[in-house]
Amino acid sequence: MSLEPDALTHLIFEASHTTFVRNKTSPIHRWFFYPEGFSGEFVELCIEKSGLQGEDVVLDPFVGSGTTLVSSKLKGIDSIGIDISPLMCFVSRMKTNLEIDTSSLRENLRSFTKRVEPILLSTNRKSNLLSFTEGNSVVEETHTPRLKVPSYPQMERYFSKSVMNQLLLLKENILNWKEEVSRDFLKLAFASILVDVSNMKRMPDLTYSKLKKKPDVLLSFRNKVEEIYADLRDLRSKPRVLGSSSVLLGNAKNIDRRMIDRDSINLIVTSPPYLGHGDYVKNTKIELWFLDFVTSEEEMKALRNNMIVATHRISKEKLREKTTYSDQVLEDCCQKLAESPPSWFPDAHYMIRRFFDDMYRVFIQMYNVLKPEGCCVFVVGDSQFASIPVPTHIICSNIATKVGFRSIELKNVRRRRTGAERKTKGGVNLNFELGEYILIGRK
Repeated sequence: MSLEPDALTHLIFEASHTTFVRNKTSPIHRWFFYPEGFSGEFVELCIEKSGLQGEDVVLDPFVGSGTTLVSSKLKGIDSIGIDISPLMCFVSRMKTNLEIDTSSLRENLRSFTKRVEPILLSTNRKSNLLSFTEGNSVVEETHTPRLKVPSYPQMERYFSKSVMNQLLLLKENILNWKEEVSRDFLKLAFASILVDVSNMKRMPDLTYSKLKKKPDVLLSFRNKVEEIYADLRDLRSKPRVLGSSSVLLGNAKNIDRRMIDRDSINLIVTSPPYLGHGDYVKNTKIELWFLDFVTSEEEMKALRNNMIVATHRISKEKLREKTTYSDQVLEDCCQKLAESPPSWFPDAHYMIRRFFDDMYRVFIQMYNVLKPEGCCVFVVGDSQFASIPVPTHIICSNIATKVGFRSIELKNVRRRRTGAERKTKGGVNLNFELGEYILIGRK
């Protein structure tokens, strides 16, 4: 790696670089909507200005939907992603499985779609008899799913009965599809449409939507399958060197040396969960349950408790575990919140301590795996509780300094608005602004 002197710190980032907005229409990135993610262009900028070459390696310890890996791969750079969520590991693996035989994939995807069309249409005969015919006769066979509804208590409220039946039939047929590569892409397409055809929306919190149109499961699924194939076909139509990528199920707080060697990474591009921003397990629970990554509420709870502590939906014992990291800015925030806690969450100050203690552990791990002179690009967002600001960017900068990073730069890329501000009735008028920042540190 021939790093340009301070090239990263002189980059000018746009507000949309640190959101998923650009990815919504970008090939491959668009395969799975993940509102917490940053853009592929953001990663590309970081790679270009870092002067990375083919033998260098990029790491994202919070890989999410795989944006860092996809962008690195398309630039011919090797990459590694880590995530504690088995769902996000699956999504990232599929979005970086770009070396496949597209002609074989096309035939398998078409065969599956042809097979499943009459099955899904049979579940809602009154509205579909006129839209589907085979030859000159209407298909009369009806189908009922053998699979049971995922056992999460609220699942049946999230979907109409007709949609649920279609999803179960679709899942059943995907699981029974014998060709492994196309089956995995079918699973990805299935996971990608689940929220779209539900009564829910994710912005980023998963909540009920009153304005949704009647969903068309078959059309949504078919469109997503065609989108995936079209992106792969276009990618493979021109010769290009792709980087290698690996996705590891693991915890950014404890990167095992058997996973990644020390002093082996040239560039880290990542963004952790935002403090109080949302429950990452809750917001992906539909996909987690439908794809059988969790099969009980106990497994769901265990997954949440092992993540970075950023939500109030964890056990009180976990919240009150002893912490090791502290600085004056953190202490001031926690003291104010202990004296005037939010009525809905009196233990907020404990959560904040746990969050930054987890961040301290993450920064130690990132520092250890970076090569000397390697860079870490870390996107963070500030938070507030009970109208008390938590300057996450300052505390994370303090943590980075304590761990040993030098030449630390902070760039404010956009203003963050909280849910409390956005409420149309009873919204909170804050007397301060929260920002989203890019922290750049060098080992």
